[in-house]
Amino acid sequence: MIGIIVKVEKGLGETLSQELRQRAHSNIQAVKGDRLALILDTDDLHILDRTTKEIENTKRVLGVYPVFSGDSMVL
Repeated sequence: MIGIIVKVEKGLGETLSQELRQRAHSNIQAVKGDRLALILDTDDLHILDRTTKEIENTKRVLGVYPVFSGDSMVL
């Protein structure tokens, strides 16, 4: 599981949050203007990589920024 911040075009936070809610493993935690806080709920690195790239390539997404904590990647 990993947290990410998604920056979107101005005024589209709520619209894109609805779209991203439909993706597997994606849980929206908060929407603040043009930023979304998501949890990608899987420990599979391949799924994390693929899902992050899919979100990054979504139209009107400007950036995807992982958020790590000491407990986020227990190996």
